[in-house]
Amino acid sequence: MSTSLEVENRDKPIVTVLMSCYNERTYVSQSIESILKQSLDNFEFIIINDGSDDGTLDIIKKYSEKDERVRVISKKNTGLVHSLNIGIKYAKGEWVARQDADDVSEPNRLELQYEYAKQEGTVLVGSWCIAIGENGKQLRTHEYPTKHRGIVNNLENAKPCFPHSSAFYNKDIAVKLNGYRSQFTYAQDHDLWARMSKEGRVACLDKYLLRIRKHENTISKNNFSEQMLLNVANVTCMHERKLTGTDILEENPRCWPNRLDSLQSILEREKIFRTEDVLRRIKEVLYERKKIIRHAMHICKSLASIGVVKNITRMIFTSRGLLDNAISKSKSKMEGQ
Repeated sequence: MSTSLEVENRDKPIVTVLMSCYNERTYVSQSIESILKQSLDNFEFIIINDGSDDGTLDIIKKYSEKDERVRVISKKNTGLVHSLNIGIKYAKGEWVARQDADDVSEPNRLELQYEYAKQEGTVLVGSWCIAIGENGKQLRTHEYPTKHRGIVNNLENAKPCFPHSSAFYNKDIAVKLNGYRSQFTYAQDHDLWARMSKEGRVACLDKYLLRIRKHENTISKNNFSEQMLLNVANVTCMHERKLTGTDILEENPRCWPNRLDSLQSILEREKIFRTEDVLRRIKEVLYERKKIIRHAMHICKSLASIGVVKNITRMIFTSRGLLDNAISKSKSKMEGQ
């Protein structure tokens, strides 16, 4: 299917709402209508049809025929990251508001996030959310840190952050950072938030502005282990940028497979570790033993075929006895429970 763009000449909108759809005919109408009923109405609504073959395209086209704010981009299936980057490219708004095709925004969501985002230095605003089931009934509520430091701390430790679908961010900053990175499939939001946090203030409104739907086809449910691995990889990138000003994807993308292999082997081999235990050991090495790290990174940079984190997490952990010591302590703790 070829890409088609029909762009109307009208005043520049404040916000671009960005949605990507792949076979979402069951929920997409409710999701679209929740945006069209927003109290802030100066927005455009870019909907990417990512190669749907279940009638989703026909549904979203009907909305574009009725409401000129809706712009449809239809293309072959290339995945969420590529779809969102296309949307950012064509966005006219100063701000981008994300929404997944099965989620529902509260009527005042855009208004409240825009009012907060106007504060000087703000680049990203999320919100608390309510989880709903397939039938729309409430399952539970989710709250997250609201201030910059708390959000960054969660990102640095692979802890929960506000949902991607609640994000409201500065388009120019997203473009400056080259948008979402394809290497972080299933964790592309946390990677972008981490990089945005270095460009300005990030925040999360303490209001339930999004209803996020849980069902059998949810991406996070079907790809949990890979998402966990990529969140750990995101943490290592954050620590690298703190130490060196750059990360492996910016400096030597060819080493990325080595990094994932190394982190995967640690997570699989040391099954007694919870994710946060692995991250704590990495963090201790990176921050408490900076001289060792700088020396190791110098060695790693001279070995283009070997990933930085592969050396850090394996060579240093092993050589300093940190990993063995952590395993011993963890086993003792478990045996004593």
